[in-house]
Amino acid sequence: KEAEVSQVEYKLIEAYKKAALAYEEKKDYENAARMYRKALAFCPEDENLKNLLNKLMPLITQSGTKEND
Repeated sequence: KEAEVSQVEYKLIEAYKKAALAYEEKKDYENAARMYRKALAFCPEDENLKNLLNKLMPLITQSGTKEND
């Protein structure tokens, strides 16, 4: 696959990132992570997206633990 994304893919990636940020603001970390994964499907080498997703992992674990208590 080409390293560059099309204009349509770029718009989708940006939409997924905006959705992820909105979910983060609502502390819905699982859906935020899902949006980052969708964006990464278009550009799997994007280190920024990987970092954003990785920073959510501990939050998902914490929120899951709180719900189960």
